[in-house]
Amino acid sequence: LTAMLGDQLAMGLSGLCLVHCLATSIFFASVASVGVAFDNHLFHVIGLIVAIGFALVTLVAGVLSHGYMMPFAVGSFGLGMMAGALSR
Repeated sequence: LTAMLGDQLAMGLSGLCLVHCLATSIFFASVASVGVAFDNHLFHVIGLIVAIGFALVTLVAGVLSHGYMMPFAVGSFGLGMMAGALSR
């Protein structure tokens, strides 16, 4: 998995995550009575594990190839926000 392919894959998955989060929020806001039926914590835990796996590969590869730490810091912050949202 090269750094460029990994970056493209991670960006695509981030876009899907954004669509999922927005669509789920809009859906639950409009149909609040069925919100509990679709609340599966395991789905989000697995998503976080996949995101951390991609981040380890791509962010570290980016630092090693470009020498910049800021994308690594921003990506780590985002993963921390995701993990924080899952802690209930």
